[in-house]
Amino acid sequence: MKTSFCKKWLLLCVSLVCINCLRAQEIKKVEMASNHSAHVVGNDFEGVIFSKDYHFKIAPPELDTADRRFTPDTSQIIAAEKDMRLKMEMAERKVKKPTNDIVIHDKLNYYLRQYFGYINQKQEKVIFINCIWKKDIDRMAKEKAVLPQFDIPDWMSEFYTISNGGTYYFSVKVNLTTHQLFDLGFKGV
Repeated sequence: MKTSFCKKWLLLCVSLVCINCLRAQEIKKVEMASNHSAHVVGNDFEGVIFSKDYHFKIAPPELDTADRRFTPDTSQIIAAEKDMRLKMEMAERKVKKPTNDIVIHDKLNYYLRQYFGYINQKQEKVIFINCIWKKDIDRMAKEKAVLPQFDIPDWMSEFYTISNGGTYYFSVKVNLTTHQLFDLGFKGV
């Protein structure tokens, strides 16, 4: 009897968490950030959607061929965000990350996102999500205002890459067909 109650209680708690994750995704604002990117704000995320025509200075291999890229729409971003929120904890367990760094799935709201779309070999649409620690961007913007000679990339118009940073800078891919979250990678690990 007690075991049955515990199982039901656990199932209820997990269901409530999942329902909260699923209902939380909503787009509040979309506006052009540059001629190749759109700033998108949801009720619990902020990011930039890059056009398939964006020209990379240095591109991740998946995004290197323009004929395999697409421009994600807001419904695809919502789907990718839902999958990322539901599956990030499990993805974190599967990869090696710095021992003293933050737990990503608990802090997703602290990251800015860059969204790039591409089509894999199975003709499935995949969203490449580049995540950047928001407090670092805010700090760098202040530094750039004081020291304009420093070349700090604009996260809203350029692919943002860093050589180090651990879990403060990471990327992950979401397959929109299979809803699989994969290739979670950290910068500098």
